[in-house]
Amino acid sequence: MTTQHTPGPWKFVGHNAIRQSIVKAGERTIYQSIGDNSEIGDANARLIAASPDLLKTCKSLVRMILGYMEDRRTFSDTLIEKAQQVIDRTEGKER
Repeated sequence: MTTQHTPGPWKFVGHNAIRQSIVKAGERTIYQSIGDNSEIGDANARLIAASPDLLKTCKSLVRMILGYMEDRRTFSDTLIEKAQQVIDRTEGKER
């Protein structure tokens, strides 16, 4: 199962009239903080806005590392497995 998300880019656009942090993809609101102070809400909003790029980068890194490693097992296997778990969780394919 592959979960589809709203395509990026996502952008932290600032605050609305009641100081909620807002992330948008074009005109579509992706995230609106509720109950966070503006500092925490802004940090969450920036992380959420970066999510599509973070996922894309993680997937690229895993492909590159696996291509380089071929059949070799190294200390980086754990890191690759963790990265793949994050990718899987993001795409709704938890193991």
